Amino acid sequence: MQLSNHAVAQMQQRAIFDSTIDYLIEWGRKAYDHKGAIIRYFDKTSRAQLLRHVGEQRAKQLEHQLDAYVVVSRTGYVITVGHRYKRINRQ
Repeated sequence: MQLSNHAVAQMQQRAIFDSTIDYLIEWGRKAYDHKGAIIRYFDKTSRAQLLRHVGEQRAKQLEHQLDAYVVVSRTGYVITVGHRYKRINRQ
């Protein structure tokens, strides 16, 4: 996983862990932004998959991270990360 400088800065400012980015890329739901990038975020189904994979104890530790999202280019380059405060529009 390659991170842009912007993504690294946003991760530090927003207290988003590297492991959260890995989990988002592996299990997060995909939404296309219609500009060539993919937004990955946790929905109900992907949260359940994560819970089965990492276990209940680890999932509790990550609970405050589950509102995170990541924007990834088509080549797999992480553009930015953040916390969702509203619903992602999936047209």
